[in-house]
Amino acid sequence: MENKKSPIALRIISLLLLIGWMGLIFYLSHQNADESSHLSGGLIERVVKFVFPNMAGETLESLVASLQFIVRKGAHFTIYAILGVLSFITFVTYNAMPIALRSFLSFLVSVVYSISDEYHQTFVKGRSGELRDVLIDSAGAMLGIILSLIIYLVYEAIKKRGSTKMRKKQYIELTENLTQRLKSEKQINDELRAENDALNKQLAELREQIIALSNTEKTAVNAEPVVPQTQTVAEPEKKTVSFGEIELSSGVNDGAKIIGKIVLSSAEYCNKLTDVGASENAKELVNLILGRTEVAKGEVLRLSNLDIDPKERYLAMERELCEAEDYFKSVMAQK
Repeated sequence: MENKKSPIALRIISLLLLIGWMGLIFYLSHQNADESSHLSGGLIERVVKFVFPNMAGETLESLVASLQFIVRKGAHFTIYAILGVLSFITFVTYNAMPIALRSFLSFLVSVVYSISDEYHQTFVKGRSGELRDVLIDSAGAMLGIILSLIIYLVYEAIKKRGSTKMRKKQYIELTENLTQRLKSEKQINDELRAENDALNKQLAELREQIIALSNTEKTAVNAEPVVPQTQTVAEPEKKTVSFGEIELSSGVNDGAKIIGKIVLSSAEYCNKLTDVGASENAKELVNLILGRTEVAKGEVLRLSNLDIDPKERYLAMERELCEAEDYFKSVMAQK
């Protein structure tokens, strides 16, 4: 069964036409024998005179009489064929019912009305109800319903074909859109994976550098000569750490540690973004974190070279680390 909303407007119009046509049939059937014969005979006579203008007299009367039976029965057939069409149009609007049931109900209404019409004629002067007329009426109604059913099925087939083509077109467009989106997401995933690998590589190198730097500090401290208490040794203006042939000031040493913390934190947040999945803005957020990391590294390097109190310099570097951390957290909140 179909589940569609019935066209109320069509149902009302077709029902009014059906009732109106039944009223016309009732009016014609209510005419007595003389009125009905005069009506049909007059129409036949006009048609014959139109076709044969010179025909008159007994020849015309004989021809009219011989044609009257055929015309009256043909009128019965045609009138009920139209009744069957109107009845079918009325019931076809009830989409919840199968089409076979709607067709049967249309035919049943036509046949029942034909029987009631013939019964009605038994009360009209000079007229009678005949089973033959019921059969003629029913045949006319059946023909009208069959023709209407054929037209309806053809219409539904054309509409279904058009709907199928439309759905097929929409399916193709949807498939193409999904394919393009998958390609785009795959490209984003590949880019994020490459950036993540690069970050992991940088992180590993930085860890090795920090470990080496720590080991160098320990070596430098252990290798420092012992000075007798009676000997006065002037303290150097800046504390240095030996790293092979490179002398690192305390500011550069502190800056390296702070930069290491910034890069480690940046890498952890970037890993979290890529672990969440390739969202639409993941690449953009990673770029924001990397950009802020570079800014923070540059600021720490600038501070490490300033000739100021070491404690103030270290606190300024710590503030830069905290600001970078806060920025990373705000970026993560946008994922």
